[in-house]
Amino acid sequence: MPVWLRLILLLVAAETLRVAIGLFNPALVNSFLPWPSSPLNGRFIAALYGAVGLGLILCQAARSPQEVRILLAGALTASSLILSVTIFRLIFDRGEIAAFPTLWLCFYIIDPLLSAFALRRIGWTPTMSVVSDPSRAVWRLTAIAFGLVGLASLLAPSFTRAVWPWAMTEPQSQLYGSFFLAFAVASALASWDPEWLEVRWPALMIMLLAALVLLSSLLHLGRFTGPISTPVWFGAFSALLFAFAMLTLRHSLPEMEVQSSRERGDR
Repeated sequence: MPVWLRLILLLVAAETLRVAIGLFNPALVNSFLPWPSSPLNGRFIAALYGAVGLGLILCQAARSPQEVRILLAGALTASSLILSVTIFRLIFDRGEIAAFPTLWLCFYIIDPLLSAFALRRIGWTPTMSVVSDPSRAVWRLTAIAFGLVGLASLLAPSFTRAVWPWAMTEPQSQLYGSFFLAFAVASALASWDPEWLEVRWPALMIMLLAALVLLSSLLHLGRFTGPISTPVWFGAFSALLFAFAMLTLRHSLPEMEVQSSRERGDR
């Protein structure tokens, strides 16, 4: 994989992991984002950024540029939507943000440009698997679920706030929606890709997302009071974690066995 692409991935990852520190101290998230957040919202935001950042760091082990295209497409989606939300709220809710978010805007202007540049350089020839693979159904269901929640959170924040398992603000709803739509785009693209090597990084990213969200939620379990939303929340992310852990094992174990056989043959 070319050095310039590794540097772009590291640059984007560095910014996301900076926010992900909020997993350990959610109060720090308030110093990075234009909108204030409660401890639970801070940890949830850190989980979203942390999953993306760790996924981009893991991509450093990719063997070819084609392996990182889906994560770049997801990063481009998230950063473009977050930039749009920020500009929209600066125009129509001027008193909402105490200080002009210069650094925030700089990152979210540069990040989509870098992601788009990388995708343009790598190129993308559409591929479609002709083999019926159960993993495609997992990807498609994930894309639909993230897409529906993402659209509702972004376009109908009042409705989403009413059914969300804990209290959140309107800008937080739209921030979450931006990430969920990015995960939906990545999942949809992965559902059409026949090569495991090109979807393993998105799979690991979503697995990390589910684990970090569950951990953050358990640390603030007392904030979950909804008789319906609470079991749906924990059930959905537990199912997501299980599905992608099984998906990763299903494809990784045969590769490990082949590698082990080759090493024994070399001896």
